[in-house]
Amino acid sequence: MKKTLLFIPALILIISCTADDDTADYHPLAVGYSWEYDVIQTDSQTQTAVQISTITAEVVSSHGTLFEQVTSTDWEDTSTTAWLDTSYLQERGGNVLFYNDINDSEPDTLLVLPLVLGNTWTVRIEPWGSMTGEVLGLEDLAVPAGTFTECWRIQYTGLDDTGYSWFAPDVGLIKHEAAGPTTAFSKELTDFSTQ
Repeated sequence: MKKTLLFIPALILIISCTADDDTADYHPLAVGYSWEYDVIQTDSQTQTAVQISTITAEVVSSHGTLFEQVTSTDWEDTSTTAWLDTSYLQERGGNVLFYNDINDSEPDTLLVLPLVLGNTWTVRIEPWGSMTGEVLGLEDLAVPAGTFTECWRIQYTGLDDTGYSWFAPDVGLIKHEAAGPTTAFSKELTDFSTQ
């Protein structure tokens, strides 16, 4: 369960879509773009109920149509090892796809473009169930990095989790929260840079 809750926000770190007016970019994929998030994770099955970390993601290169994303996590709880992960994103055929690694032949479908209120899609299918996404609407939202207007709110459900993500125009993911039977995860943007 913990892996699933960590996987969802990592997947959707720099997702993209186009607003109804086709002018805003909700997934600015460009080399040098970076995002920093504060994260709080609780798990009722561990002795340490709260873990606090900082996640930093940066687009470091482009391989044709694949954008390489390096994500690092630094935990304030010293009992947890910091980790570094590389994944790939692509916008293809009206879909935003996430690849676990460069050789991943079955990417997850993070978004179906353009984002339209009520649209639903299958994110991924596992032997034990599937995960779906749904566009819930536009909202204004304040996070530590600032106040953002006309953010798309997306709901991800399945695999024993429910999560919500907000994407701001020309910034990308600004907030994600998820809850499972024994875990909760909250992630908010603290800094965004285009260089």
